[in-house]
Amino acid sequence: MTTLPPRLNPKNRKLHIEWLYARSQALARAQSHYLLLLLLVAAYSVVVHFSAAATAPVNVLGLDVPKALVEAGAVSILSLVTLGFFGAAQATEMTYTELGQQLEEPELWKLIHVVDQHPNLLDFLEFSTYRRGGKVWWPTVIGWFILYPLPLVAALGWAVLLWWSGLHSCPYPWPWLLYVHYVNAAALAVVLIRLLPFLQRHVEGIVAALKRPKPAPRQP
Repeated sequence: MTTLPPRLNPKNRKLHIEWLYARSQALARAQSHYLLLLLLVAAYSVVVHFSAAATAPVNVLGLDVPKALVEAGAVSILSLVTLGFFGAAQATEMTYTELGQQLEEPELWKLIHVVDQHPNLLDFLEFSTYRRGGKVWWPTVIGWFILYPLPLVAALGWAVLLWWSGLHSCPYPWPWLLYVHYVNAAALAVVLIRLLPFLQRHVEGIVAALKRPKPAPRQP
């Protein structure tokens, strides 16, 4: 039997499993919330960027804010929210790994498939390639490789374009806005660095899927 980490009392094993399960669900909800916020901010910033108006309404503040400031703020929010999404994804993987050890379940992804009650948009894009409750060989492999990370990569790509556009929109309405762009550049650099392992995991996944024997066709 897999032993508990030294910091945990083996007498409370059932409680630890319950706590890990509750934490896994909370983290899944957090991922969904971060992803939704990311896509909403990205969509809002697209509308603002291509608007002819010099200001944009920010309902949270109840004000019309200059477009340059809104776009710079959108890049900051997109960067921070994406880092939050990656952090939630990492915490989820750590939680499911420990939960799998407690349940003696060696297949992590199968455990997630059974336990996760809060799949997000990225998961459903992958599921859209399934047929009759099972994977369809090439469509599922391609879907998992392309469709799953597509919304996240698209939002990040837009954030980079928005930052680049703001950086070169001279002259700036305020001199200090240049420093905001520098801070956003540093944040985006961290996000892109964190994106690489995220994409690497999917590349490894498609390679592993290609090495598996092709499943027999399902009967109608």
